[in-house]
Amino acid sequence: MPLRAMVAAMIRLALVLLLMAGCADQTAIVLEVTSRDLQVPDDIDQLRFVAMGTSGVMADRTTDLPGGWPQTFALRPGRAGDGDRINIQVEGLRGGTRRVRRVLAPTSFESGSTVRITVELERSCLDVMCADGADCRSGMCTGAPVDAGVDSGGVDSGLDAGVDAGEDTGVDSAVDSAVDAGEDAGVDAGFDAGFDAGFDAGFDAATPGALVITEYVEGTSNNKALEVTAIGGEVSLSACNLLRYTNGSTTVGASIPLGSGVLAAGASLVVCSSSAGSALSARCDVMNGAVTHNGDDAYELVCGSVVDSFGRVGEDPGDEWSGGGVTTQNETLRRDCSVTTGDTDSRNAFDPSDQWLAVGLDNFADLGMHCP
Repeated sequence: MPLRAMVAAMIRLALVLLLMAGCADQTAIVLEVTSRDLQVPDDIDQLRFVAMGTSGVMADRTTDLPGGWPQTFALRPGRAGDGDRINIQVEGLRGGTRRVRRVLAPTSFESGSTVRITVELERSCLDVMCADGADCRSGMCTGAPVDAGVDSGGVDSGLDAGVDAGEDTGVDSAVDSAVDAGEDAGVDAGFDAGFDAGFDAGFDAATPGALVITEYVEGTSNNKALEVTAIGGEVSLSACNLLRYTNGSTTVGASIPLGSGVLAAGASLVVCSSSAGSALSARCDVMNGAVTHNGDDAYELVCGSVVDSFGRVGEDPGDEWSGGGVTTQNETLRRDCSVTTGDTDSRNAFDPSDQWLAVGLDNFADLGMHCP
């Protein structure tokens, strides 16, 4: 086969494979970025997320930190094929200046599946400047760069030099122009748009603002549960977690994922203690051993940022929060049906009688059916 025809055929095949790779709806890499000791915004006020594939930069996004931890990012395949190595780094910025960076081990997309990675940012690595591609753990750079070739441009320069030289010397100008135009229009435009749409959609889904805590159960023994409801539209759950703060602590005691999939508009999800009694567990959608709240434990509902809260983070009220005859201990509380947006300030004053109705101890009658 003539070199010109062979190169054109290879490019057409590459375009088809890339298009096929970009169409898997469930294929994604989801990063949950968290920290046990970094404060927002005192230590860092932005996160930068950079992903490199064999074809170059797949994503370079910087976002403000609107709340605490965790923060979630979703990356779609775009230019990457199934099994292609993806190099990811996450940076914490303060005033636009990098203060901390994590460089992850290479990963790859798995067709039809979501790869989930937790990234821990550490205070000990603040202002520790490691070589390009080198990670920092416990205040020290961890040896050689993870992928110096990609970070330094070795892959890009080698690929560009080899392909460009081959095309320019082996293919006449007409085919070269056509191929270049096809690559620019078909790959750059199509896949940049496809990747941007996938990334933006994934990131937007992480901050829906329509998920609200609508019922709270603090009952006998281990009968403990929270109900969340999608109000005003469907909500993607993959980026959403309940964060528990114990006895006035400002440090997250537990992060409780809500699972995957989409919660339809008006539908509710019930998250329960894994040790709940049979009457309660029969109504549960998610069972988790970290649902262990008592009357003095606060929660944040986080979908990329804080979209709702219960109690007051940083305040130890004693045994309970109470007001107007409503208490958070030994009680089931239902959110008033007029509430359509969450309390995103988890550290403001909390009076349960403002938005909650007390319906009695171990009352599960309407759990999973908010305002039926």
